[in-house]
Amino acid sequence: MKTKQNTSFLVILILLFVSAVMGCSTSKTLLYQSRVNVGGYYQQQIAKEYADGTGSVTLIKNGEYPQWIPGVKTHFAYLERKPGNPHLKLWVAKEDGTNPIALTNFEIHFDYSWSPDGEWILVSNSKDGNYEIYKIKRDGKKSIRLTNNVYTDQFPRWSPKGNKIVYVSIGGTSNNKLFLINANGQGSPKQLTPTNLRAYASSYSKPCWSPNGSHVAFIAHSGTSFDIFVVNVASGKVQNITNKKRVFEHVCWYDDYIFYFDYNTLFRYNTKTKKIDPPSGLGSFPGETPHSPISVNASHVFFSYAKDALKPSHIYKVQHHTGKMTNIGEGINPNIW
Repeated sequence: MKTKQNTSFLVILILLFVSAVMGCSTSKTLLYQSRVNVGGYYQQQIAKEYADGTGSVTLIKNGEYPQWIPGVKTHFAYLERKPGNPHLKLWVAKEDGTNPIALTNFEIHFDYSWSPDGEWILVSNSKDGNYEIYKIKRDGKKSIRLTNNVYTDQFPRWSPKGNKIVYVSIGGTSNNKLFLINANGQGSPKQLTPTNLRAYASSYSKPCWSPNGSHVAFIAHSGTSFDIFVVNVASGKVQNITNKKRVFEHVCWYDDYIFYFDYNTLFRYNTKTKKIDPPSGLGSFPGETPHSPISVNASHVFFSYAKDALKPSHIYKVQHHTGKMTNIGEGINPNIW
């Protein structure tokens, strides 16, 4: 009797496992931005598909920079740009693209960041004269200003625990420095980077937290040369992990690894061994430098680039333990969960 019970229990476990695996393989978990020619004007759209590039479905006919909401995978956020208007507004919609809701009634900078629990979103907007950091409730009903100075504050990022925020302050005596503030807005900002380093941030290269929240990786430069640095949030100690003085972009910290591009080559830096793994990188991509943020999950790195500047960009995924590369179709700004 006990043997039959054990066998039945084992069968149930196997069925549950197979069901889970099948669910993972068929779930449309990849969001991305595509474009469609509408009367000679390229309209940016938001689409969703399987991680292997099949089953593409258009969700939003006028949208950019999509992101799944952490902890709330039934919804995603995106930005909307009106034709001829450079300003953007933030929206949230259900995973099938229905019921879009505007979270901001004012224009924001293109970069935004969700809190780990998906309850708050960080934005940077200039409604008070220059860009400052605000946090907005997920339903859009509450907005709290977090920074207030004469310089431009942009590219905010939540810590993994949601209690700290790092951002880039641009201009004046700050000279592009990383600052740390409490997520509740209390206390004074703490400068994380030394005066001899000028932090670099763009749509492709933003500061990123280590999974345990103890360090922040960022790109900095002196003159025209760049390197990737890691700063200890508690001590302020800074380490240069590349020492190449070249062009680095798309920094992303996942698990024990920091992923980045050096020109057209994708690298993975092991934070435990403090070595590039593998030394030759995960693959080189001839043509244009990859030009959208990378998105990483447990097995793959997703990014987009064009082999020819006159041709559309395609989204690629690279298995970051084997280096196997797959072209999964046209698009930019991939976001995987």
